[in-house]
Amino acid sequence: MMNQNSNSSEPEIGMGVTIQFHSDRTACTIIDISPSGHQLVLQEDKATRLDNNGFSESQEYSFKPDPDGRIFRATLRKDGRYRLAGGKETITLGIRDRYYDFSF
Repeated sequence: MMNQNSNSSEPEIGMGVTIQFHSDRTACTIIDISPSGHQLVLQEDKATRLDNNGFSESQEYSFKPDPDGRIFRATLRKDGRYRLAGGKETITLGIRDRYYDFSF
């Protein structure tokens, strides 16, 4: 499980990040940062599942940048956290993580 409060890193282009969508998590790479540092452009990474655990909570992935991955935008909020633009989904800097919750 990720530490939801681990946003101590300064964002850098090429840094891995994780978007938290309720119980699901998606790994991305920072591909652009506004001059102020308050806006990030993220691109979804290609996540390849490595384990053979099926519909399990125990999931292991490898990651690599995906030039065709979905693009997300994140903004720095007053609470000091990055969140998806227009949403509440949190961004954790410096960690790539993927989790798919099969129960939904």
